[in-house]
Amino acid sequence: MRLNNLLFLIILFFLLTTKVSYSENVAYIDIDFIMNNSLAGKSISINLESNFKGKNDKLNELEKELKKKEKNLVSQKNLLKEEEFKKKVEILKKEINNYKDNKKKLLKEFNSKKIESTKILLSKIHPILADYSKENSIDIIFQKKNIVIGKKNLDITEDIINLLNSKIKKIEIN
Repeated sequence: MRLNNLLFLIILFFLLTTKVSYSENVAYIDIDFIMNNSLAGKSISINLESNFKGKNDKLNELEKELKKKEKNLVSQKNLLKEEEFKKKVEILKKEINNYKDNKKKLLKEFNSKKIESTKILLSKIHPILADYSKENSIDIIFQKKNIVIGKKNLDITEDIINLLNSKIKKIEIN
């Protein structure tokens, strides 16, 4: 019993006299905000929008045209022979399937370009973050979406946007 008390006092002594300090400098950054509000991020959005707007408009016109064809076909159902009606329905189904395939292809291409351009922008941000963390003695930078709560002064998003805007104005995508 006496040995247990002595051991407890020794451990307590070391715990109380040991200086506990946590000297890690931490910051967080809102990557999504940077992607949407930096000059480079905005240029990517504008570029993607302009590349795919025309294609999407054509698909929307085709969709309207297919709906008109469908209405006409339904209105002619009683006037046409059953075989002729079925042939026209099959033709319309093929056109609709072709439209759906083109729409999927366009969305897939758009998402692929968006992912590619995001990777390019992130590769440009990484060295800026590395330099910033070295200059400001920051040991760890977290993404804001992974933070539950944090002091506002640990948010370095605006600083990084300013640095990014000064170094990179525009990013071109093919």
